[in-house]
Amino acid sequence: MSAIAPTITSTVRPDHRPGPAGVARSEWTKIRSLRSTFWTLLVTAGLTIGLGSLFALGRTSGREPIGPDFNAAGFPFNALFLSQLAIGVLGVLIVTAEYSSGMIRTTFTAVPQRGLLLAVKASVFALVTFVVAAVTTFVTFFASQWILGRDSRHLGVSLTSPNALRIVVGAALYLTLCGLLGVGLGALLRSTPAAITTLAGLLFILPIMMNFLPLSWHRDAIAQWLPSNAGFQIIEKVAQPLQLTPWVGLAVFAGWVAVTFAVALVLLRRRDV
Repeated sequence: MSAIAPTITSTVRPDHRPGPAGVARSEWTKIRSLRSTFWTLLVTAGLTIGLGSLFALGRTSGREPIGPDFNAAGFPFNALFLSQLAIGVLGVLIVTAEYSSGMIRTTFTAVPQRGLLLAVKASVFALVTFVVAAVTTFVTFFASQWILGRDSRHLGVSLTSPNALRIVVGAALYLTLCGLLGVGLGALLRSTPAAITTLAGLLFILPIMMNFLPLSWHRDAIAQWLPSNAGFQIIEKVAQPLQLTPWVGLAVFAGWVAVTFAVALVLLRRRDV
């Protein structure tokens, strides 16, 4: 009579790694639970809508002649000069808050695929940012055009006017890219102060410093490739002298964001934490 070998069933569960959907749900929960998310998005919307309306009001209060080249659709979006920093800071905090709290170790343990983690984190944040930014830019457009339209000169334009829709959507894309630049810098530098300082340097300080360079250094040719200078062309009605065309400028800004993420990903995979 032959003996029957006992059947042993392993109780050890195979290593389970969450897929993109699971990581996306986790990142969405983190974004919602971060206290600064609501307030920073509110500040971004408030600055864009409020300042855009004020700019429109200031334009109608003057009696100086306004030529046919006046960019009624894009003029209120000069408010992005300030609101871009708010949304960029939020992008930084989305990443650096995990480093400062130590939660990043838990995150990397749960999702060891660091490339997937960074891609999903950026995608979820970009989607949230674009939705908020799009609502903000459309409200800014209609509010500012209503103000401009009340002027006796009827300066306001409709959304169907040439380049108007492109300017409104482009402004939302510009804000989204500012937020993503913050995410990339946060992942690259892992420090809130360092990332915010670098963000401010790229968006504010570098363009100002260009004005102090000698003309012989071809400063205008260099300045047009800076992230904010290039991206801001999307709110122009037509291509400006010594500047890139609107979509090319926005693409250059996107290139800056892509390079930042590429370097951040390389360092993210090499570091222990």
